[in-house]
Amino acid sequence: SYFEMYMQETFQPFRMRSSCSVEAYRRNQQKVMLNNKTTRGRRTEFPDEAIHHHRIYMCTHAMKARCRGATTRPGQKYRGIGCIAKINVKITPADNASKYLVIVTDQVVTHNHPVSREIYEAYPDVLLKMMRRSQLSQSMLGRQPSPKFETAVQLQKYERAMGVLNSVAEAMARLGDEDYEQQLAQLQRIYNGALSEQNTSSV
Repeated sequence: SYFEMYMQETFQPFRMRSSCSVEAYRRNQQKVMLNNKTTRGRRTEFPDEAIHHHRIYMCTHAMKARCRGATTRPGQKYRGIGCIAKINVKITPADNASKYLVIVTDQVVTHNHPVSREIYEAYPDVLLKMMRRSQLSQSMLGRQPSPKFETAVQLQKYERAMGVLNSVAEAMARLGDEDYEQQLAQLQRIYNGALSEQNTSSV
């Protein structure tokens, strides 16, 4: 997603802290219209694929840690240090009824801690995404021996295809768990189908 790319390119670790679904927003909007007789106008509608009406993303260091004892283990560090960096977003109807716009309603860009590539890539959730990308590349691209081609044109097409798959692997590494599993299964079906077609044509 664009937000995942934004975090990766700016090395800012945000997490969604709260949200309101479109369905909950619709129910609340309907209650307001029923209770307030002076309210006029039509209810705001969104496409069916819209899930959240608004979200609040806060830095992963936003919460303050609660100390449960007088001492801590050697080398122990708390993630919560009260960072105020945040991004509030919501959706709004677009001119096209089948689409919607995502707008930023509030943003605090100042962190109370250092931000860098080295620090960002050391977070456990970021490490997991990097491991996913490596795992995907190995499982999809490394398990099969490189095929032999009769012409240089065929080899060039194969190399371009492998480059595309590597780009897909990098993009998929930024997905959430559920989206990642769905995309991985779909990519595996496409990859296996291409291999079957290649084996059939070579017989």
